[in-house]
Formats: sequence, C-alpha cells, structure tokens
Amino acid sequence: MSNEICDLVDLKGIEGERVRDIYGEKAFGLRKLLGLKDSITGYEVPQGFAVPVGFDFEHDIVRSRLIQLLAGSHGLQPIVIRSSAQKEEPGQFHSQMISVDSQQIDSGLAEIGSVFQRIIEPNPSSIGVIVQMAAVGDYSANQRAKRILPDNPSIYGLFDRGFVVDSHSIASPDCMQISVVLGLTSRAVNIGGGPVIIDVDRKTGQLKMVLDRSDYALSTLRMTLNGQRQNRVDYFNALTKQVEFIYYYLPFGGSVVYKAGDIYADDDSIVSRSSFITDKGLLGDNGGGTDLELDSLIRVMQRIITSLDGHLIQIEGSFVGGDIWDGTIGKLCLYQLRDLENLPIQDKQLDQVDESKIIARTNNVMGAGKFRGKLLIIPELNRKETFSSQIETLRDYEWFQKGEYIILFDGNVHSEDLQSLTGLNVFCTFELLPMQSHEMGQIRSAISKGQNKVYAAFPGQKNKILALKNKRRNRSVVLNDVVFESNGREAQLYFGE
Repeated sequence: MSNEICDLVDLKGIEGERVRDIYGEKAFGLRKLLGLKDSITGYEVPQGFAVPVGFDFEHDIVRSRLIQLLAGSHGLQPIVIRSSAQKEEPGQFHSQMISVDSQQIDSGLAEIGSVFQRIIEPNPSSIGVIVQMAAVGDYSANQRAKRILPDNPSIYGLFDRGFVVDSHSIASPDCMQISVVLGLTSRAVNIGGGPVIIDVDRKTGQLKMVLDRSDYALSTLRMTLNGQRQNRVDYFNALTKQVEFIYYYLPFGGSVVYKAGDIYADDDSIVSRSSFITDKGLLGDNGGGTDLELDSLIRVMQRIITSLDGHLIQIEGSFVGGDIWDGTIGKLCLYQLRDLENLPIQDKQLDQVDESKIIARTNNVMGAGKFRGKLLIIPELNRKETFSSQIETLRDYEWFQKGEYIILFDGNVHSEDLQSLTGLNVFCTFELLPMQSHEMGQIRSAISKGQNKVYAAFPGQKNKILALKNKRRNRSVVLNDVVFESNGREAQLYFGE
C-alpha cells in the first residue's frame, strides 16, 4: 500500500477503488466531487491533501505539504482535519477545525500532528486523514458580527449558510432533501440543530416542502414572523481554536411552503389561513425575488445527482460569505460526498385496516417490514433524565428482551440511545428529523445492512396520538398490541386487537 500524501486535486488521477483502499471513504467522495468539476460548474472544492491509511506521521513530509497549502495566505487560517476511514460510518470518528498561522508553520504542524494522532487512535491501520482549508467566511470585520461578538476579533463562519443535501428525501423518493443552517454546517448534521428542511423535486427543481420551525409550532398553527427551528448558530473562533455558538434567531419569516408531509391533510386551506407562508428560500430573501443561493444549489445538485446515475448520496457544503440580509450570494463550496446504501422497498400495498384502529400514517419512512408488539412512547427528556432511565423499568419484561416493541420517541435522539436498543425493529419520532444527521445515517446504515430496523416520523401527529392514548385509559408509556407496517414508501400504525 502506498504511504504517500496526495494533494486532493490529484486524487482524480487514481482509480476510484484504489483511492478508497488507500485514503478512505471521505477521500473517495472528494475524488468524485473534484472529477465532476470538469463537467459541472458553479461550485468549488477547498484545497487540501489526503494522508493515507496506516501513515506514520513524518513531520518533514507533512510540513512541506502544509507550506504549499498555506502559500500566499496571511495570518490565522482555519483548517479542517477529518477522519477518512475504510468503510466509515457517519459520525464514527473524530474531526476537528484548527487555525494555523502561515508565519508559524512549526507550531501549526505540531497541532496537526496531535489532532492526527487523536483521529487515528481508534484503529491506526484503517483510518486515513484529510487536511483541508476550511470553507468558512471571515466575518472579523463584519459590522453585524462585531455588534454581536464585540470582544472577538477573529470570527469565521458566523453568517455562512451550511447545508447537507440528501439525494433521496425521506418524505418523498422523487425529491432531494436540503437541510440548511445559519453558520457552520455542524448544526445541520446534529439532531436538535434545528435546520430548515427543504424538499425539491430532483427532475424539475420545484420546491415541494419547506419547514423552518418545530413541528409543535406547526401542529398548533403558531406562525410568527421569525423562524423558530434554529436558535443557536455555530462559528469558529480562530483565537481560541474552538467551535463556539451564540443564541441567534434566523432573520426570516414563513413557516411552511407547500405541503409538509403528513402535517396537514388539506394543504390549500392552511395556505389560505396565513399571510406568513412565503418562499424565503435558503435562509435569506433578496427583496422578494428568487432566492439566488437556493436556485444555484438546486441546479448544481440536480447535475451531480444525475451524473451519478441513481446513487444514493449525501453532499455537505456551505455558501461562504455573501449577505443574507441584502441578498448577496456567497461562494458555493462542497467538501464531502458520501455514497449511501440502498434501502429496502417492497412492491406491495399496505393492509386495508378499519379506520377506527388507525393510530397514525406517514410517508416519512426508511425501510420496510411488518412488526407487532407494544408501543412505547418515550417522553421528551429534561436535564435530569436520561433515555436509559426512562426504559430501565421495562428491561426485565420478556417482550422487551425479545425486541417485541415499537418505540415512539418524543424529542432529540442520540447515538448512544440507538446503541442501547439492541434487537429493536421499529424506531419512530414525532418530529421530522433531518436525513443528513449522523444519527439518521446510523439508522440508515443499519436498515440497509438488513438488520430489520425501520425508521418513521409522524410529524404534527403528537397531540392526536397522545389523545388517543388517554381515551384508551392507558396513562403509562405503553400501548398494547400495536402493528407497524411499512413498504418503504409509506407506513401506518394501528391497533391489532
């Protein structure tokens, strides 16, 4: 196996599977993005280099690459160091942003070496590393940023628009799904980050769904002028070399554009009720016209997805710079592409069930199958509670040990929660979660590997389900004898008795 560091742009000259074997999955995805630039315009891939799997960190070799990478720059430069392992799962290994002074290469090299060792520590023989210029805007001199963070002279990424695009939406297989946040993309890939979720028809580019607030607000028709889904913005402080956040509400209005999954049965009646339902596009509004960033992103994504001929992919990137307040478009940067596994879809109709037995229906589903058991509704957790504490009292039951239950989670889900539910067949949530989060990536991976897991979201149906539970005089978190059925495109929950 080669032990040579490779400039990212030179990955194009190496056969694809060889890149995957030598430099790992993220390098393989970057090779695709760089290769597509020869025929698709409109985006940039930040410069950097790939360190091969099993590399013995040699300061002199890395030093020369770092000097080349920082050539022509001045002062502190944000750099991202990412894992790139063979068969890497979403969020499996460590990544970190640091800042390096172009005039102090040796201190920067020492820090890169330290981060490098932390990243490969879980398995040095199978984890490579990507060192790349961070795709973040410099807002240190921005007047709005200086008002918000007056004591911070080195602010990066604060008003960028970070996004992740999934080629196939959970709400509709014919759509791509865009999750976008103000600031660094980290908020878009973490459950609870609060991204705006946009579904777009892959062929026509038409917007099919836009959500910019919590599903509780949607279900109660609480529509105000300010978007409420995201309330924290991540940015990079180049002086402290830390990703930090501020509380900051998005500066745009609108709640739902077009039909939002199963949230409303009658789309037209909802639209006619609120003057605040408007197309504000990709976080900003340039005076009421077409959102230029969303328009350009859709065009580029359509061409990339088409060129990869039906592959299920996720692409991570950001609009760097620009101004969402005056409509100035930023530079479109793409820096990750992941190939996804195909999800099972069954060519069958769902069972015809008496409407009196139906608990809920949805078309927000991944995976297929039919399962029968108890329905556990796990309430939203407060700071003193943990996921495991809520279900600890159930672990001694035989049906729990056998996995004969369906879980409906109210609130944010985390990786450790999923890992604790061994043998679980069906995992449901009340809120439509972003497809691109690391937790959702783990769920998708488990489903694609045939581990009999199915994920479904029932947005806007929380009150309906909880009311049904009370009517049945069952105040515990368990509903008896419930059937979950999915064909991979739509799903339903109903009482089996």
